[in-house]
Amino acid sequence: MSDDNNLEVQWPDLFQSIKGLQQGAKNKISVKTENIPIIFVPGIMGTRLKNEQGEKVWDPDAKGFMLWNYGLVTTGPADKKKMLVGDQFKETFLEPYEDDAEHNEDFSLAQYDNAAERGWGSLSWSSYGSILTALHERGKSPG
Repeated sequence: MSDDNNLEVQWPDLFQSIKGLQQGAKNKISVKTENIPIIFVPGIMGTRLKNEQGEKVWDPDAKGFMLWNYGLVTTGPADKKKMLVGDQFKETFLEPYEDDAEHNEDFSLAQYDNAAERGWGSLSWSSYGSILTALHERGKSPG
């Protein structure tokens, strides 16, 4: 018997006995796949931040900015704290800095579908760009 036996199964069914296999037949099993959403949560140091006045206060992609504001010996801990916390701690002082047109253009974020809606502009692209690009490309390919 050389008949083909085509079966279609859901991927969770692969973890149990597959019903419908025929002895002596050429059994072809097709597995139905599905997209599984991935929620990517960057660390606080990989998120570009601005204060409530809209001024950039943390941007790992801006090396000169980070060196000037956080890396120089002349910038003391009190100055760094004031930049990140303000004069007095306020929960709403910082927010993701995603509406920076220059940054988004420098890293060509417009080429990615829904990059703005995904909040990709607020990420340190030099830290997370390669993984997000890989996930984006994988999501475009079938199966």
